[in-house]
Amino acid sequence: PTIFLHAKSKLKEQSIGEPVGTSENDSSKIWICSEEEATKAIAEGHASHRDFMCIEGFSIWNKDAGQIEGGILGEIIEGKFELVDPSFTEEMWVTLQAQASLSLDTLDRNCRLASDAWGVAG
Repeated sequence: PTIFLHAKSKLKEQSIGEPVGTSENDSSKIWICSEEEATKAIAEGHASHRDFMCIEGFSIWNKDAGQIEGGILGEIIEGKFELVDPSFTEEMWVTLQAQASLSLDTLDRNCRLASDAWGVAG
């Protein structure tokens, strides 16, 4: 599936999308929205295409009911995913936004930027 993310205050104030999660300091620094919401915000001049990060892909994990080790929690417990301190969100977002649309020519640079964003969080 394709998802659209943004971190623009103006779009949050207009309730374009919804928070991805919550933190103690605010409701969320990153919001998720539909393609239709992103397209409408751009068409109405509330945002530019650079305000959105379009992500396509998926992750598969064990979803056995009743097991604490199943699902994304199990992946975190096994060390396959890590939680990132929300205080690093803005700097990581800026680094990730420097990526270009994925192609053979941009693959190396995009992977380097993704690694740099991860490095921001320590």
